[in-house]
Amino acid sequence: LPFVTSGILEPINADGSSIFQLGRTIPVKIRISACVGGGDPTLTASGGGANGLSPEISLALVDLGGGQVNELVSSSAADEGTTMRSAGDGQYIFNLSTKRSQFNTGQDLRPGIYELKIASPGVFADVLVQFAIRQ
Repeated sequence: LPFVTSGILEPINADGSSIFQLGRTIPVKIRISACVGGGDPTLTASGGGANGLSPEISLALVDLGGGQVNELVSSSAADEGTTMRSAGDGQYIFNLSTKRSQFNTGQDLRPGIYELKIASPGVFADVLVQFAIRQ
């Protein structure tokens, strides 16, 4: 794979210890860099940060019966669909709205443990992290 990631960045903790309040926005952030000797030079910026990529996020409830969150909604007009936007220097962000995102049944998100996946097949290894949402 031509790129590597930092893994998830704050405010989400990589160890799964993060707890967010339902109704709040969660800034989902990663940094992507070109591997040494790899990557498309048209996508890399100074400092090795990879700009011009389109990482996608997905979210699933992993406890309480589980379920895929099919409608991920951002609290930012700058985000489109489930694609993270570039914030420059290889950093990407998606402002995940826990108030407006829904399951495919039209149900709002509810308290529980969620697994977030950031993927760009063939570009970097998937980033997986869990966090809790509380009432």
